[in-house]
Amino acid sequence: MRKFDTPHPITVVLNVPAGRVQLIAADRTDTTIEIQPANPAKSRDVKAAEQTTAEYADGVLKIQAPAKNQYLGPSGSIEVTINLPAGSHIQATAASTELHTTGRLGDITIGAAAGVSATLDAGTTHGRVSNTLTNDGTPGLDIHATTTHGDITAHTL
Repeated sequence: MRKFDTPHPITVVLNVPAGRVQLIAADRTDTTIEIQPANPAKSRDVKAAEQTTAEYADGVLKIQAPAKNQYLGPSGSIEVTINLPAGSHIQATAASTELHTTGRLGDITIGAAAGVSATLDAGTTHGRVSNTLTNDGTPGLDIHATTTHGDITAHTL
């Protein structure tokens, strides 16, 4: 497990082509990252976990997993768990990745491969839930959003 002192919200930049990422936001002054193979019995998953980097500098945590190799096929699947300060921002690029968040986060931007479907389940007691989906006619986005005070906006480009 890696640990960084992060007394303020940070920006997380994720590039995880395959696997599962869990982000847990809470009132804390550090960030911890745990990277494991999705299946420890698969050598590709083990190698992908070993080759995944986590670097922190100037308020930005970058997590980079190996990309698919055009000659050797898919990289491998990893599981990443990140505990971070509440209010942190997320920028993620994923092809075949599940992304789960818990706690209060800032802006979340996700770029996914074409043809990937997604589900947004968001709730807030005070604030805003906003979603924009660029859709080229491929699978869509299912949305479930709740708020007790604030706006909910969803639209397709």
